[in-house]
Amino acid sequence: PIVGGPQIPAPIAYKSETAISYEVGAKGGFAIPNGGVNYAVSAFQSDYKNLLENRTTNSEADDSGGGNDFISFLSVINIGDAYVRGVEAEFNGVLRKIPIGGNFRWQVGVTYLETEITSGEDKGTKPSFVPRWTVKGNVAWRRPIGPGLGLLVGMSGNTEEGAFGQASNPFKPI
Repeated sequence: PIVGGPQIPAPIAYKSETAISYEVGAKGGFAIPNGGVNYAVSAFQSDYKNLLENRTTNSEADDSGGGNDFISFLSVINIGDAYVRGVEAEFNGVLRKIPIGGNFRWQVGVTYLETEITSGEDKGTKPSFVPRWTVKGNVAWRRPIGPGLGLLVGMSGNTEEGAFGQASNPFKPI
């Protein structure tokens, strides 16, 4: 809601979104002393027709005395044709029987995306909320400490960079 105004779905008709996607990649793994490593690498592209996106637009309330300065409308609209292409790599592995006991597992992944709206009023801009870079990872150490008992210590994280929200992308209002 904007300035206390209600958020109302705006009644806008839209066409069905379709996409054709292509992907090529490789997966594999190899052994290392006391463990192993797996990998997956791929390149991909999706070509969208009539890409759908949620858009919020504001309009001034009528002068009916309701007290709201703005009404916020949430709408699903077609923003045009677009493409998304990128590369992705993921690696994971395990080390068994490490010196402090137990097993150590890890995973790391990175994705790079290029995207652009190729037709319509927003031609040349990017769809909202699609990050250019995504990096994720996790580590875990597991050790048995007794019959039927174990200790697990882990940590994970991820980050995204380069995504545009509606406010930072030069979209035209609907």
